Amino acid sequence: MCHRFLFTALSAEVRLALDNYGLILKKAAAGGDLSRSVRELSALLTDRRAERQVNYLNHPKFLAAYLHYFLPWNLYRLGMLLPNLPFDPPDDSLIADIGCGPLTAVQALWLFRPDLRSRRLTFHCLDFSIKAMRKGLDLFKTMSGDNIAWKIRLLEGNMSELAATKSRADFIFSLNVLNEQKQGRGGLEKQLGRHIDQLAAELKRDGRLFMLEPGNRLGGRLLSLARKRLIELGFNILSPCTHQRNCPMLPQRTSWCHFRRSINWSPWWLRELSIKSGLSKKELSLSLLYARRDQNDQEGISTQAEFLPARIISNPFTMRDRAGLYCYGCAPNGLVCFALEQAAKDLLQPGDFVFCRKSPVQERDQKSGAYFVKAVF
Repeated sequence: MCHRFLFTALSAEVRLALDNYGLILKKAAAGGDLSRSVRELSALLTDRRAERQVNYLNHPKFLAAYLHYFLPWNLYRLGMLLPNLPFDPPDDSLIADIGCGPLTAVQALWLFRPDLRSRRLTFHCLDFSIKAMRKGLDLFKTMSGDNIAWKIRLLEGNMSELAATKSRADFIFSLNVLNEQKQGRGGLEKQLGRHIDQLAAELKRDGRLFMLEPGNRLGGRLLSLARKRLIELGFNILSPCTHQRNCPMLPQRTSWCHFRRSINWSPWWLRELSIKSGLSKKELSLSLLYARRDQNDQEGISTQAEFLPARIISNPFTMRDRAGLYCYGCAPNGLVCFALEQAAKDLLQPGDFVFCRKSPVQERDQKSGAYFVKAVF
């Protein structure tokens, strides 16, 4: 069953950890014009993707830009997600971080899941850039010290390096990996399917996979296609989906599954660097997918039931031909649209899990095709 709240408000402890992280980064001297390097790397990750090399983080200025800008923003995203994620690995679990860069998942788990620090966990961290992984390990040791229960192994290269360990993982993190892959032969869906097959081959029978991508059109489409393939392989989608049926966002050309979050609790030093780099933000947008292997316990949900589970997937909005506020949700019968009373507006947030009741008359929103429904609390 999917967890109710995807996101959590950043606690005072989490905010302090992010503030202090800026002091840790100061020890990893940047050198050069950091804001300019951030702008250049941002272009390589977006408009100039075709020019980017797989080991771009081996370049000193790009590694510095990633460490001081992209890594902290990724940690901020994970700080809102990891405390609520149903993730409770027992001692001797193996966790793989695919395309880990500067050990993003390892650092995030140490910062935001202090309950795991004393457990005997092994991490296999895979990336094309050994320099980025070593820098990440240095940052991690600055926070954790040397006398810890975690074992960290750095693997340089592609998925074959992970397969060569002959150790299947209990849990795999894949953070901002899909959108960085260059399209090869056979088209996007086939290439992505092959990558998902490789990930699945590295998971134990009951293993879990957590994927996080930018909340843009590409990131949302990639995760929808990944979801499709995972279901074909027998995975159960835990979040954000409330069902195993076809993704209602996949055929859409004007929208995609994503969540917008406030940056109000982000560190001041990170917002300052964002402004200096010409990349100031008002909010963050992300797409995610959390799946478990060989546990299809949601297939029995009937679209004819009176109450259906739904996930809120938009901020409130107005309609031209209707009064009041509305928001979209995803349910087993497809895309749904909630009419928000003032009380509901304050209760429902993007990412929340609720039940909805279908109207006796199945009226649809003309723009999106979503069914109008009522939230049940």
